[in-house]
Order: sequence, then structure tokens, then C-alpha cells
Amino acid sequence: MLKIVRVKGSETPPSATNLLVGFSLFTATLFIAVVATYPSFFLFNPFASNDGWRSICLLLTSIGWISAILGPIIIMALINSGKDGALRFLPWIALAWPASLVVNHVSLLLQTQKLFIGYLVIYPIFIITDIALPLLYVALYRYLKHHPARWSVGLTHGKHQQEEVQP
Repeated sequence: MLKIVRVKGSETPPSATNLLVGFSLFTATLFIAVVATYPSFFLFNPFASNDGWRSICLLLTSIGWISAILGPIIIMALINSGKDGALRFLPWIALAWPASLVVNHVSLLLQTQKLFIGYLVIYPIFIITDIALPLLYVALYRYLKHHPARWSVGLTHGKHQQEEVQP
């Protein structure tokens, strides 16, 4: 059911786009907290390796986690400012970090014949940053693709409802 919220003249009504920006700020803060907790996993010189391919893989992971922090905020802010076309970049940004991890893990597997995914068991917070958040953003993209954010507050059972409040 659509709930109509009356606000005073100086207040703005709640909006789904503001909620999406807030959500992306929350997920960025979560990711930053993980980076701050495990700095040696994230903060390094990717070119310190003597192996050129390894350096490229490490550079990709660096680009991936920075994209995971900044990308959703930028995309949601653009959507909030009326640029709905920015939504098409959300799955690419959401998957940049896990894709860079896959490339890195496959590279390590080929080089060392060891699969370095045990960190997900030892440090389960990485399940959130490496798997859950990217999947959540892809799910959000799929939803917003069919239900524009500026209408999503008024959705009831998948149908758009737009109601105006008469003062």
C-alpha cells in the first residue's frame, strides 16, 4: 500500500533516489571499514612484483576495489540528479571487484597450482564485500531497470502508482 507522507513546506518528502544514495554511502563505508581493518590485503604497490603479469593482476584488483567503493555512489548520485542512463553502468561497476578477484585467483592457480580462496572462511567479512554486495547491486540494477527509482516508493505489487497530495 502506498503511504502518503505529508511534509511541511520547508521539508522534502522521502525519495527512493535519496535512499539509494544513502545505501551506496553505507556500502562504501562498509567496504572502507574492511579496507581499514585489513590494509595489507588492499593497500600495496602492484608494481612491486617482478612478474609483469602478477603486477597487472594486482593493479586490476586495486582498480576493482576502488570502483566498488566509489562507483555505486557516483551512479546513484547521477540517478538522483535525474540521469537515469547512469543505471546501465551499475552491473559493470558492481562486478568489477569480483571479476578482478577471479582473474587474480585464476592467475595464482595457474602459477602456483593452489587455489587461494581460504580467506573467505578465515575472514568471512569478505563474503560480504566479494560476493554479497556485488550480487546485491546487480539485483538492484535488475529491479531499477524495470522500476525507475523515482517511482519505486509508490510500487505496489509491481505496478506503478503515482498519486499527488492535494494541499
